[in-house]
Amino acid sequence: MSLLIGVNNQCQGLPLATYRPELRELLRLAVRSAGGRAGRVVMLPTPAWGQSPYARNYDPACIATKIDQHNPVAQEECQLAAVSFVNITDRTRAAEPTPFANDGLRYSGQQMQQWALRTRQLLQQC
Repeated sequence: MSLLIGVNNQCQGLPLATYRPELRELLRLAVRSAGGRAGRVVMLPTPAWGQSPYARNYDPACIATKIDQHNPVAQEECQLAAVSFVNITDRTRAAEPTPFANDGLRYSGQQMQQWALRTRQLLQQC
């Protein structure tokens, strides 16, 4: 089971203090859904969506700052829940010619394939 969350909190301007308890609850539910086995849950943090065509109406620097505030919280909560945390944000910040799908919002299949490879590599190390 995997979680990829945080963007909606950021778009809605919700405070970081709201994110932590919501994330904690989602991690708890994910572990429960995985039969109580935290090792079967993986979390990917917020990608650098500020670089997307969709984000043209937002401040990219503000988005990046919020991501940099959210991701350590996610990593800490994953550690407390014994859930694997796979950092993809650096990958999504790397300049690539076509990291986004045609809708300008979602990441391309090629980009998501890179996330899956990184996840597999991390899980093989465990």
